[in-house]
Amino acid sequence: TFLLIILSGILSFVAPSGFSPRLKVIMVLLIVIGIQYFYQLSLVFYNALLDAVSTKINKGKISGFGEAFSNIGWILGSVIFLQFSNNKITLFGEPGRAQVFFPAFLLFSLFSVPMLFWFKETTLNKVVKTKDKFKDVYKRTIQGFRNLFTKDKNVAVFLIAFSLISDVTLTIQLYFAIVMDRLYGIPDSKKLVISAILILSAIVANYFLGRLSDRIGSKRVMIFSCLGLILILALMFSVS
Repeated sequence: TFLLIILSGILSFVAPSGFSPRLKVIMVLLIVIGIQYFYQLSLVFYNALLDAVSTKINKGKISGFGEAFSNIGWILGSVIFLQFSNNKITLFGEPGRAQVFFPAFLLFSLFSVPMLFWFKETTLNKVVKTKDKFKDVYKRTIQGFRNLFTKDKNVAVFLIAFSLISDVTLTIQLYFAIVMDRLYGIPDSKKLVISAILILSAIVANYFLGRLSDRIGSKRVMIFSCLGLILILALMFSVS
């Protein structure tokens, strides 16, 4: 998360800078790759901390609350950043969409502080450190992959399924605004309204689906969500 804050800060100065367009595009792409990598990496440990703030009985509900607050952040952020992207507010450098990165950097840093400094993780059992040779680590890694297709088939199926589902949802999130802009010619102000409607619906769904998963199981809710996603995408891209 600290690396995310640092990279976001660098991006907020590079994007609106006076560098040549080619150099700026290359620098921004490299920084965004780093941001995306550390963001995805942080989610692994953020999700793992769910056990520290929930029980087996209410884990789905707590997860739903977490997603709901995430979506509220999307709405508030979009409302705030629209004022910067449509040239109403220019802090420094090139006006336009590049202006959103600095306020995003400030807000991200501000809201990360409570989790980083005040949340106390339960004490873990100390692991005895051993010095492993590269050869031993390599052997254990290969054996781990073999186990995925022999002893731990459930884990292998889950990882493959998660990769496919996660990639689809991330792709939709990344390209949704571009599709609205290039395919349908929707201006930024209307994109905000459309996104707000979608996100408000998601906030309500997060809570109820979270509670439902506590009752009937997470797998059933996930299958239901995936079927809904397939149907919605098929309908969305069938219209002109």
